[in-house]
Amino acid sequence: MHRILCTACNRNSTRSFERGHDGNILEEAYRGRYARQRLLNFWPESSCGYHAIKRFVCIIQVESFIVEMLKGQNHPAEQVANQLKDYLVALNVRPGTLFHVAGYAKAAAGLDQTLFFVDPAAGNVSRLNPINQQGANWGGEIDVLQRLLNEVALIQTGGQPPTPLPFHGVPFEFFTLQDAIDFAVYGIRSTIETLRFQAREKTVGGPIDVLVITPDGSKWIEEKQLVANP
Repeated sequence: MHRILCTACNRNSTRSFERGHDGNILEEAYRGRYARQRLLNFWPESSCGYHAIKRFVCIIQVESFIVEMLKGQNHPAEQVANQLKDYLVALNVRPGTLFHVAGYAKAAAGLDQTLFFVDPAAGNVSRLNPINQQGANWGGEIDVLQRLLNEVALIQTGGQPPTPLPFHGVPFEFFTLQDAIDFAVYGIRSTIETLRFQAREKTVGGPIDVLVITPDGSKWIEEKQLVANP
């Protein structure tokens, strides 16, 4: 897994409106997740959270960023992450619109996997993956996977300390490429099915896109196709 990146994203969204006292729409908000990929130094971009920027769906603004700022040139993932942050800051993006940018960077030992978290509203870009350490990161409705993959405990009554449940962990360092693909799909699928039965907004759903990135290029394993509905 040292030389492989795998990302998955669903294409579901919910739509809501904020109205003034007179009933007129003040702001239209989309929440969900989208994935976008360009073969520019093998970096992909995925996003989660609110998806309305200046009355346009977020992905339209990302397409404009690619055309206007990157102009078909190769760029390291860190540079793309910072340029994307600056581009969206200028559009006054609302809090809760978040991005992951991943790719490879040249290092002394060859190529280094890099994954960056972009929060334009806060003006922050941060690297998520430690060097030479494998793992997973997720955004959006994170609570389902947090409970499944992290240590949890049962809350007791009467002032008793919590009772830890058995914790086994996930050996990411031993994942094959197929394991990484299956895990990425599992993360989204388990969230979709959990939200299905919970009394909460269904913000995760629809087809799941899966993209694999290697130093030699990138490949869609699953990608939603545009269709003309009857």
